[in-house]
Amino acid sequence: DEKKFLSISYKLLKNSTKLIDIDSKKLACELGFFVERVNVGKERYFSPLVNSGIVKSNQIEFVVNYVIPGSSADEAGIKVGDVIAEIDGRKIFGTDDPIEKKTEKLNYFIKNTCLASYSPHTIKVYRINNGTAETHEITLIPDRIPAIALHLVDSKIINAWTDGKSISVTTALFNTFDDQDYLAAIIGHELSHVLLGHPEKTTKRAIIGEILGLAVDIAVAATTGINTQGIFGGLGRTAGVLVFSKQQEKEADFTSVYLLAISGFDYKKAPEVFRK
Repeated sequence: DEKKFLSISYKLLKNSTKLIDIDSKKLACELGFFVERVNVGKERYFSPLVNSGIVKSNQIEFVVNYVIPGSSADEAGIKVGDVIAEIDGRKIFGTDDPIEKKTEKLNYFIKNTCLASYSPHTIKVYRINNGTAETHEITLIPDRIPAIALHLVDSKIINAWTDGKSISVTTALFNTFDDQDYLAAIIGHELSHVLLGHPEKTTKRAIIGEILGLAVDIAVAATTGINTQGIFGGLGRTAGVLVFSKQQEKEADFTSVYLLAISGFDYKKAPEVFRK
């Protein structure tokens, strides 16, 4: 579920920059692959690296464990199982540094070098191919996508929502709509709310609601002497922030159809999923 959620969302995020002009400060630099720490010296799969003297028998390195379909890494040719050797000439593999230091180097690249430049980067990897150790140098240009966190929430309630900074989808929704086009329609709808700035407008509405509610609190106190303890102010804010307006929902539906189309999903299924 998590990989499917990530893959669908990533494709929509990547293509959203073609649809709406997004402030560069709100963009994130993404490589499109994930790594895990593996004791390659003790894993049978990596024995060709040991046999050729490249790896010591007790050596922990970073290995690619997932590549997002359609990402820059996927298009550049990064493969699951690749061992990260160097990034832009900065050695990651085979150094005497402890794994914590290697982690620091990798994080430095992701958080600093990648963010500072969207120019091509060279990633050197070791790859096992038919039992033989190979060396590959891969040129990768990072993707620029909206900086939005993705959350798959373990819940029995069928729901999806956004607060403007993240998009959340429940596992129950995923289990109900086991079709990537349906799921893309739902995620695309929530993403469209973010792209159109609806959450920020909703926050403003909440502030106005709170001010009006506080006016009621003051009026009640002045006329009856009862201290409402700000309850109407709280209700006003809650009423303003809980839901998007009908117009905003229409705008999100409209925008999401285009987003689905340019991302390669079947946008004709969008009405079906909302009926269901």
